Amino acid sequence: MQQVSAAVSMQAPAAQTMHVKHEMRGKDVLVECVVDHFSFTKGDKAHGNGHINVYLNGQKINEVFTAAFVLRGLPSGKHQIRLELVRDDESKYGVSSEFEVNIP
Repeated sequence: MQQVSAAVSMQAPAAQTMHVKHEMRGKDVLVECVVDHFSFTKGDKAHGNGHINVYLNGQKINEVFTAAFVLRGLPSGKHQIRLELVRDDESKYGVSSEFEVNIP
């Protein structure tokens, strides 16, 4: 009896990485995100699709479905901004970015 073994190669989905640039203009913060292996979508729960949850000082303030956006009219003072990559069902990819801004 001859034994045959076959190897099945399954490729894991590519991991997302997020690179964030921000620029301050008065009380507005312009944000640009580059996310590898990701599509900004609404309503598509496939792997590699979703949006960014935006947090200001620990409070969720927005869901963003584009790579570039503006946070308008932030109050004066120091603020912590966190961007978190999520699927449309709100499950997390485990990819986030944080930065601090000081609004005059």
